[in-house]
Amino acid sequence: MRQNVIIEAVPEDLVHKLTKEKTGDSMQVGLNIKIKRIGRGYTQEEIADAIGVARSTYTRYESDKRLPDIYKLCALADYFDVSLDDLVGRDWKPKKDHKGRNIAIKPQPKCI
Repeated sequence: MRQNVIIEAVPEDLVHKLTKEKTGDSMQVGLNIKIKRIGRGYTQEEIADAIGVARSTYTRYESDKRLPDIYKLCALADYFDVSLDDLVGRDWKPKKDHKGRNIAIKPQPKCI
């Protein structure tokens, strides 16, 4: 269980608007990083500088016109202090052992 929890101060109507714009079964990386950026009060320029890309490239990430490579995804996850699963919107499901018991998975260190 994560000890450092950041409550994102994104207005509910904005989240609803953003999620309504994005439909389909994609992992919605762009939407997730946009919500995290807005919730923490960062500009696109600040995030782009922090992960070493042009602002225009970062803008394409947020609009799902371009998918960040694994190194940029790790940099974004580290910057926002979230797991890659959280960043890409992947639901975590508990794992079971051969007897059907829930097993714990030790949290991994940061990507980079």
